Amino acid sequence: MRNLPFILLFLFIGTLKSQSIDSIKVLNGSFITTIDTIRIKVYTMSGEGGTIQSNNHAINGGVISGTVHMCSGNLSLVTYPTTIIKVNPLPQGTYKIKIKLMDYDNFFSPGCNVLKISVSDSLNINVQLFNGITEINPLTNNITLQPNPFSNEIFVNNLLESNYMGTICNSLGQNVFEKSFSNQNERIDLSFLPIGLYYFKAHDSNSSKVFKIIKN
Repeated sequence: MRNLPFILLFLFIGTLKSQSIDSIKVLNGSFITTIDTIRIKVYTMSGEGGTIQSNNHAINGGVISGTVHMCSGNLSLVTYPTTIIKVNPLPQGTYKIKIKLMDYDNFFSPGCNVLKISVSDSLNINVQLFNGITEINPLTNNITLQPNPFSNEIFVNNLLESNYMGTICNSLGQNVFEKSFSNQNERIDLSFLPIGLYYFKAHDSNSSKVFKIIKN
């Protein structure tokens, strides 16, 4: 019975240090095209002081496999660290997202041992072929972009919400620019881009509007 306090302490540590994936969310919403960088937000649960060290991903066929590396927290309150996994634009099709959490022991020996591995429930997404057609939505319908053609900068106006993202891809479908918008009217410096044809997309989690733009 003299070992009972030690056993209880061991069980207490194990309970508090049972880090896990709370949920995953695709920040792009349901409208994802072949020119979009896919953003997967991973919500985790950890003891206070637990931190996410890094993340990575691999694509095998129609499965996006992400791995999140976390260091365990101390014996204290529960916190909820998050991280975003960015996946480059994908071909048209249906994909399954699976996220694995690798929790490392940071209590006895930092970064030394894998304490626990957690796997999220899979989530399916559909990637649609981008064809330059604008999705009509009251929030995006009034967005304007000028000048076009442009030389060094463009102005995006009438952004009715402050949570829009701007994405530019070239004619090969490669992302060359990303920015979060915080104002209704935004100036974007694109002097670094070579002369050519590009696609600009203003989007939030529910809607988007795409412009074909030319730099001369």
